[in-house]
Amino acid sequence: MGDYKNSYSKTDHDATFMRMKEDHIRNGQLKPAYNIQLASASGFIIGENISNHPSDMYTLKPFLNKLLEVYPNKLNKIVADAGYEIEENYVYLAENKLSSYIKPSNYEQLKTRKYKKEQEFRSSLKYDKTSDKYISEEGKEFIRCKDRYDTKKSGYVSISKVYRCFDWNKDGQKTKGIYIAETFQKYRKESLENIRSDQGIEERINRSIQAEGAFSKIKSELNYTDSTTEEKQI
Repeated sequence: MGDYKNSYSKTDHDATFMRMKEDHIRNGQLKPAYNIQLASASGFIIGENISNHPSDMYTLKPFLNKLLEVYPNKLNKIVADAGYEIEENYVYLAENKLSSYIKPSNYEQLKTRKYKKEQEFRSSLKYDKTSDKYISEEGKEFIRCKDRYDTKKSGYVSISKVYRCFDWNKDGQKTKGIYIAETFQKYRKESLENIRSDQGIEERINRSIQAEGAFSKIKSELNYTDSTTEEKQI
């Protein structure tokens, strides 16, 4: 079924069961489908990608590999929505010297009071490099107790450091933990700064017009919402 597939359709062996945007019965019905993506620049479609993976996050690298081969030394930035945000993609963009304008998946959460309060707390922590621990303003110590390894379906492994205070006794909590994913947080911060810049705001507007506009043209003007596939033996 392929490296990323977790379902199998008798009517289309290469397709994967996905939830459709058009769900008239509203029962979350799954149908065999493909994930179709377009890349645009300056109003022109410069590439397309058809994948049987339902999640966008694993399609960015293979799609960009094709684009970089076709347009060597031409691409310098990538503008994409939150569905593409994982550490693996951030690292890939950095390795290929591509500026990231990926919208963080927690972008809306950033505006909430709860999130801002947590960020203020984290900013107030002091790091003791010698003992590898964090100390709060009240003198509470967060000891590094383990590392958490998250292996993606692609094989990429991301690492988070887990620190815990065992005598927190505050806000109804006996203990409190913090997770530090240094690589991911570094690139997420850079991408957030990019999309909040004047250029980033313009890039996101252009993406909405160009990328979404291309799909709307296919759906509305060409009246093309669904497709069927036919296998031919040669």
